[in-house]
Amino acid sequence: MENVVIAGSGPAGLTAAIYTARSELNPLVLEGPVPGGQLIVSNEVENYPGFAAPVLGMELMERFHKQAEHFGACFKSQPVEEILGDNTVTGAALKNPVTVEKREIPCDGIFVAIGHDPKTQVFKALVETDEQDCIKVKAGSTRTLTPGVFACGDVCDPVYKQAVVAAGQGCMAAVDVGRYLAENEFGDRP
Repeated sequence: MENVVIAGSGPAGLTAAIYTARSELNPLVLEGPVPGGQLIVSNEVENYPGFAAPVLGMELMERFHKQAEHFGACFKSQPVEEILGDNTVTGAALKNPVTVEKREIPCDGIFVAIGHDPKTQVFKALVETDEQDCIKVKAGSTRTLTPGVFACGDVCDPVYKQAVVAAGQGCMAAVDVGRYLAENEFGDRP
């Protein structure tokens, strides 16, 4: 059983991975076919805090990835085909794009962090979306209406769509999931 599963590897997903890994929650990050999110196609990112000179989007996301790995995040490069469960999450079904083999990963919850162009179809049975297909979250939180499902970054933000905002929401989601796990006393997790 996975403690934390993060669907997406852009700024929100990788920040959530960094923070949950630092909290020793051992996150599993499910990367899509092109890890790093929308930012990897940006030639120059000029407005990310901490960088006086422009940085390549690909380089910035590689740094996020290395930092998440440094703290213990694990990565799988298989797309999520289905979220399992009815009213609560019980796992995620992954599909190997080469062998077409399906694999189920049991978990009690999942972060959704997939999207400049929200790819929320696979989650529609478990979360509510708005008219732009963005996942609805509770005000001031990253919690969705489904216990154990959290959304952060562009997938729930139709307005700002900025890497730094997504990263901040990734941190919020990591804190929210840590509290959720503690409140629900999932094993010996912090």
